[in-house]
Amino acid sequence: METELKLKVAQADLARLREHRLLLDQAEAKPIDHELHDTYFDTPKLDLWRNGVTLRVRGDGNAWIQTVKTAAPGHTALHQRGEWECALDGPTPAPVELARQIKSKPIAELLRSPGIVNQLRPVFNNTTRRTVWQVTLANGQQVECALDAGDIHAGGRNAPIGELELELKRGDPAPLFAFALALHADIPFQIANDSKAARGYALLDTAPPAPIKAVPVHLTRKMRLEEALQCMGLNCLQQLEANVPGVLRQSVESLHQMRVGLRRLRALLDMFDKLAPLPAPIRDSVEWLSGELGATRDWDVLAGSTIPDIKGA
Repeated sequence: METELKLKVAQADLARLREHRLLLDQAEAKPIDHELHDTYFDTPKLDLWRNGVTLRVRGDGNAWIQTVKTAAPGHTALHQRGEWECALDGPTPAPVELARQIKSKPIAELLRSPGIVNQLRPVFNNTTRRTVWQVTLANGQQVECALDAGDIHAGGRNAPIGELELELKRGDPAPLFAFALALHADIPFQIANDSKAARGYALLDTAPPAPIKAVPVHLTRKMRLEEALQCMGLNCLQQLEANVPGVLRQSVESLHQMRVGLRRLRALLDMFDKLAPLPAPIRDSVEWLSGELGATRDWDVLAGSTIPDIKGA
């Protein structure tokens, strides 16, 4: 199980990030560059993706690596996924070879299924220049920093890649955020909750993203108070962030669900305010976002509901 923090980097900032003093000073050695050529395979009906699985064949120099990953379980910012890989003799996938090492019976059976194996075809690809640093943090934790720059090609559509992945080898993931914030002081980042695979599949789908509603919160009797706060807070953030792609595509329903997620989060924070008050900058940001989304929703109601009901307008 890997744990990584994924950050979006603007194309204009990629060169500056490669020369950042923090990476140069804390890296164990000089960075290593790779030219990666990835092809993602699926059936015509995208059965692997619909079952939460991706199959990729990567060309790195003269080596070919086949990788299967599961979708992240929905934690915001940090990604924890099942991942299995094996070497290949060439660019043709052999999912049955990977099925032998996967303990999850549903995934193994999916990869062995003749209906999957016999229908696999390339669905999209990306070409990436990857720069990798092995970094040791102040507390001794080891982190692999991989900076990716390139393009995704899917169904005649393209999307640029600018991404920094901070992968934790072992230990508490909290220092990943501290390290990222230190870099962020000089170079602006955005949290990236979508993998390259997710972005590739999104390019294949021309329909706007579906609005994401809240899912039930699962609390247990043995949870401590702070664990309950984290559980409920992550649930709210997941709904809020899951609707960002739809909002950026000007989906009214995604905007509505994003506001619902934010209202739930504000209610939760108010409930815990005396026990865990928010730092002022975060509270200001929450209030700012609430105002922006509220004003946008007001315009939507005016244009979509109020004006059409006014005679002669």
